[in-house]
Amino acid sequence: MKRHSLWFTGVVLIALLNLPSHAMAGSVLDAGLFHSLMLRDGSVLWTWGDNEFGQLGDGSTTDRPTPAQVSSLSDVAAIAGGDYHSMALRSDGSVYAWGHNDYGQLGDGSTLHRPTPAPVSSLSGVIAIAAGAYHSVALRSDGTVWAWGDNRYGQLGDGSITGRLSPVQVSGLSDAVAIAAGGYFSLALKGDGTVWAWGDNGSGQLGDGTKAPATTPVQVKGTGGTGFLTGVAAIAAGGAHSLALISDGTVRAWGVNTFGHLGDGTTTDRWTPVQVSGLTGITSISAGGGYGMALKNDGTLWAWGDNAFGQLGDGSSTQRLTPVQVNGLSGVEEIAAGGFHALARKGDGSVWAWGANLSGQLGDGTTTGRNAPVQVIFPNSPPVARAGAITHGPNPASGSVTFYFEGATSGTLYVHDVAGRLVWSAQVHAGDTQRTWNLVSSSGAPLASGLYLYRLVGQDGTRSSIGRLVVQR
Repeated sequence: MKRHSLWFTGVVLIALLNLPSHAMAGSVLDAGLFHSLMLRDGSVLWTWGDNEFGQLGDGSTTDRPTPAQVSSLSDVAAIAGGDYHSMALRSDGSVYAWGHNDYGQLGDGSTLHRPTPAPVSSLSGVIAIAAGAYHSVALRSDGTVWAWGDNRYGQLGDGSITGRLSPVQVSGLSDAVAIAAGGYFSLALKGDGTVWAWGDNGSGQLGDGTKAPATTPVQVKGTGGTGFLTGVAAIAAGGAHSLALISDGTVRAWGVNTFGHLGDGTTTDRWTPVQVSGLTGITSISAGGGYGMALKNDGTLWAWGDNAFGQLGDGSSTQRLTPVQVNGLSGVEEIAAGGFHALARKGDGSVWAWGANLSGQLGDGTTTGRNAPVQVIFPNSPPVARAGAITHGPNPASGSVTFYFEGATSGTLYVHDVAGRLVWSAQVHAGDTQRTWNLVSSSGAPLASGLYLYRLVGQDGTRSSIGRLVVQR
């Protein structure tokens, strides 16, 4: 039976250092409405869960309760999951899409569903992707944003409400460094730390202080409606709510709040940003259909909002108006919030899931819902090779930072900004125990306040866990 969209998963757009020489801003873990996606071993795509429209990309329409490899697509740098479609960004800057296509969200000039990946037409030089309910968004290396698919609420940002079967440029937007796609709206983070939004605004999810939809980008107001929101390091979009990670490690939220989506202790919709209660030291965010998640710098995971399917992972089905800790998870490096389920990848390479599981989207071999994390079962999964352990201090850093290595192999330490741009690198030799950096980029410019990600890549191709450095000037 065809399932209709109720909500959509938000996408966290933070550079993840998959390919240090050609890094993309995007995700190696993502969740759609009822399906899940992950990149393993650098660029190999795996999918599981709902496959009604071929959104798993395996050439079939058979649901899968455990991950299966998408063998027809290689050299993948980032992924995104919509309600019933999926997207992949390759390291050459091209974009592929598959699954549901009634609104042209696959961008191939047609409305035919695709059970295998097909190239998005007339699009190159892409560094980030995001998938909404029935629309898609891409960020190019020149800072422009492009969109296609459903446009009934102006979510393509081209000044119209005309659906598009191939990409069109978002009007009046430049210098974008990150993007996010919600149910029927879109977000962009600019290089100056401001946030812009367009599309549906029935619950105030555009954050401009109104409920009027916008067919071109409008700037998100500041906390409580004062001024404009600045100092933003990352963004995420849910079904009808938005999240922003501030460079000081706190989180702002706005939009619908029926189930406590915004984490401010109330159920009052907010048309301008409010601070999520009690969260500090946050390094990553993700927005699900009716809930939010935040990863702290100690590797713990926190969630709030709708919990009818156990998607908060706290062992209950009780909605939470303020953040609660996800049970039993530590050492988390990446998170993804789906429509009604959630995913987390730990530093040891293991993946964990919880929440709704009707289509097998938790990947544990069952269709049983879980209110606490269970491990995703990958077939014949070898241990993930690591290029030694790496930590840093202090965090946040202001004048300098020291990286500490344990069991390091010879290789290169890369640091990127949230747009995936390389800001600094240094050679590391086997046996090195530490390296101090004065927070000056390779071009000689002092680093601005914000979130930066680092990874040690060994000469043998192994990679360390991803580290998150907050610079606060």
